[in-house]
Amino acid sequence: MLKFILRTTKKGDIMKEKVCTGCGRKTTNYVTFPCVKCGHEIIRCANCRARALDYTCPNCGTSGP
Repeated sequence: MLKFILRTTKKGDIMKEKVCTGCGRKTTNYVTFPCVKCGHEIIRCANCRARALDYTCPNCGTSGP
């Protein structure tokens, strides 16, 4: 079972920027989950999730939508 953690910015919150695994852009509105093959953290921005863009795990090369 995958565990998704949704992080969004709210007024007054300081969120750490992370780089989206799919598009490579810095974002503070993202979800993280482990790669199904190796467990490496995958970071997906809201834009890539909404458009179901593919990502590739930088650690093992596994890809998904």
